[in-house]
Amino acid sequence: MITLMRKIAGLAANVIENAWIYTHRRVNTSSTVMLVGVPRSGTTWIMEIIETLGNYRIVFEPFNPGFYPITRKYAFTLRFNEPVYRPYLPISQKDPELEKYIDLVLRGHVSGYWFSPPRRLLRNLKWLKSGKVLVKDVWTTRLLPWIMHRFRHKTKNFFLLIRHPCAVIESQIRTCVGNPLCFYSNHIVKKTILRQLNAIEELRDKIDRICPKLENISRHEELLASIWAMDYYVPLFYNGRNYYKIIVYEDFVLHSHQAIERTIELLGFRVRVKSSDISKLFTYPSPTAKDVAGRVVDNIYKWKKRLSRQQIESILRIIHLFDITFYNENIEPNYSEIINWRP
Repeated sequence: MITLMRKIAGLAANVIENAWIYTHRRVNTSSTVMLVGVPRSGTTWIMEIIETLGNYRIVFEPFNPGFYPITRKYAFTLRFNEPVYRPYLPISQKDPELEKYIDLVLRGHVSGYWFSPPRRLLRNLKWLKSGKVLVKDVWTTRLLPWIMHRFRHKTKNFFLLIRHPCAVIESQIRTCVGNPLCFYSNHIVKKTILRQLNAIEELRDKIDRICPKLENISRHEELLASIWAMDYYVPLFYNGRNYYKIIVYEDFVLHSHQAIERTIELLGFRVRVKSSDISKLFTYPSPTAKDVAGRVVDNIYKWKKRLSRQQIESILRIIHLFDITFYNENIEPNYSEIINWRP
């Protein structure tokens, strides 16, 4: 019954999307926001916060072929049929057709069939009065530099959301969301990881050191940690160019008021948010965060109880292999190290 209701709500959202496209033929992409993270990193929750702050029309995971069948047109580029679905192109490689699709996405001129929960219907109707677009995606961290290289003069608000790898991986293992190991064997996933690793130009100088280590891994948390590290290494490689704004999930949870004020400033809004309004955002979890009950803050500590000591050590060992050391056994990262991180 719940699935049926979500499908009906999704169809209703599709009607609203098409109505929005019809009434918004010209969209200024300078105000478009693109929020990118990895599965189970909290992108839906952060999306709802930004949506509330600025009244945006949402484009929800436009690179998910299940939600947007049009992406199947780019099967070779996006590689959605691979065991580990992570679109990637070297920053210098040209793909005019994919570029056209991304232009449509940033203008909000795509409609899909994502399972919009029924509780969102009234919020979705507000899209019709909005001229701004908010794109949320969890598959394209590795494609983000390529997108930025081509659209940074048209769209300024690109956000990269980072969350503790232990929290992300624990959630992926428990829910199977974004976890290829729920559908493929460890051997197939590892083979795909090694193939993708060798294709990433940004990691070329580290392959000789990393590959032998990854060839010897086999546990679920090790494989998922490799995917997490590759997902973030590629965009962080261009960190010094100020391509995008990096935001941290733990920062939003533990330092909510300051994090939201910084986000407002990054978005260029001239508004002040009341503490009571911020509290509402933090007690109303996203529909994908089913493990959140009551207070969002409880969620960032759960991985310490649910993962074994060996699992935590394995995850951290893998991401440190990629020289991503701003996360350790602490809940929060070293924020200054994130800002100043260089390959």
